[in-house]
This record gives sequence, structure tokens and C-alpha cells, in this order.
Amino acid sequence: MSSPPAACAVTGASGYIGGRIAGSLEQAGWKVFCLGRRNPGGAQNHIPFDLVRDIPPPPAFSEQGISCLVHCAHDFSARRWPDIKRINVDGSLKLFDAARQGGVKKIVFISSLAAFNGCRSLYGKSKLAVERACMGAEYSIIRPGIVYGKPSSGKVGRMFSLLKKWPVFPLIGNGRQHVYTCHIDDLCRLVQQTCADTLLQTGPIIAASRTPRPFRNLLRLAASVHGRHVIFIPIPWTLVWAMLKTVELAGFYPGFGSDSVISLRFSDQSPEFADLDPVLVKFRELDMNDC
Repeated sequence: MSSPPAACAVTGASGYIGGRIAGSLEQAGWKVFCLGRRNPGGAQNHIPFDLVRDIPPPPAFSEQGISCLVHCAHDFSARRWPDIKRINVDGSLKLFDAARQGGVKKIVFISSLAAFNGCRSLYGKSKLAVERACMGAEYSIIRPGIVYGKPSSGKVGRMFSLLKKWPVFPLIGNGRQHVYTCHIDDLCRLVQQTCADTLLQTGPIIAASRTPRPFRNLLRLAASVHGRHVIFIPIPWTLVWAMLKTVELAGFYPGFGSDSVISLRFSDQSPEFADLDPVLVKFRELDMNDC
């Protein structure tokens, strides 16, 4: 008689990254439970979850035999640090505590390359705060770069859609900031290995190609792949930040927020790849045809 499949819970499965991770774990033989506010597909393996109001109690994990939790969810609605900390930092830690009490043996936290010592964006600071609270062998931390793949979605997808429409595109500063890219399929394979506990790591794993790309080159490549000739107009990053901040204070969110400008302008230009060395997954070089 065959044993039942191992069970894993994934937060943020309604989003691009969380959804792809959940799908890859299912293909690898895991029984996947999706934690989220909505259950649009009416999936049976759905557990209500909200970082603010609805943290699942320990029995929600133990009764389903969930042994691994992959936390991808992040609430971008908050703008001020006290709210960001309350929702994304404190909410995540409450989730982890409930999972551990419910018998979860492995917690995989999907952080970001925006999180590093000295980071200035609120997004990076929130991810770093959660990282620093994740102590012990039951935790694994993964810092993806800019995630891309087919079908394009998230920030990359929005950028591509704008490049298709606009003949003139604003360039934040001089566009020379280095960015590191992460193919979604490589990230999924890394998460699979981490959930299976086949990796030995001592710190956050940088999930990205080791070859950095200037941001303006990334935009030019994206435009050329789609057969577009786009004129890029450099704009001081402070002006872009101020414009986006004004829009946000008026109660609107344009999709690329002021905090994202800070993340790009003050990104980690020399990430430490040491913990990627023992990883079996090789992160591919950027290929815009694969977007």
C-alpha cells in the first residue's frame, strides 16, 4: 500500500510566483494546500488566510498533515512603515508560529534581493526583518532577483505591456543600476529541493543569474524582442519618486510604486552568491525570448 503524498502549504498562490511554485510542487508529487483570501477556482485544498485578519490556527496544519510551508505572500497595500511591519512582518511571524505549533517541519520564506544589510526600501526592510527572525534549521530563506518567464506577469509583465504601447519610455536616472534576473522555472526547482530538505545552507540563497544587467539594457532588450523602437528619456530618480509618491498620497497605486524606485536606485550591487554554490539548480542567463 503506497504512502500518501507529502503535504505542503503555499501562501500567495493566487499570484504569479506563488502560483507557479504551487503548480511545480504538485507536479513533483506534493499535495499542495493554497493559503489565501480567495478561492476563485473552488479548489478543495484551500485554507483561508490573510496576513492581517486570518492567520490559520495550528490545527489547520496538523489536521492536514502539512509538513512544509512556502511563504510567498506580501501585502503591498500598506505604505507607511508601522503598517508594513504590522501586516507583513508581524503577520508573517504569527503565521510561522502557528505552522510550527501545527507540526510543520520546514518553512521556506521567499524573500527578495531587495533585502540586504543597509537596504533603504521599505519592502526590502520588511523582508529583512522577517529573515532576521527566522532562526533555526526549520527555516530556509530564498532571495529571488527580478523574476521572469512565460507567461510574463507581475512587474516584468507590466513593464513589457507598457513597452509595447509607449514609443517613449521614462528611464529612472541613468539606467545603469545593475539588476539580477531569476527565471521562474529555476526558482521553482530550487523551492522543490528546499522543501525536500536536500539542501545544506547557512544563510539566504541568492536565486538569480550571477551576470548583472544594467536596467536600461534590460529595457532595450525587452523592446527589441517585441520589435519595438522605443526612445528612453532619462529622468532624475528623485523626480520619479516624488511623482509616484504624490499619486499614492492621493489614494492611487500606479502598479510601480515610489518604494520600487528606492529599491532600484539603492539596490544591492554586489550580492553574496556563496550559499548558491552547493545548490544543484543553475540559474540561466537572461533570454528575453523566454519572456
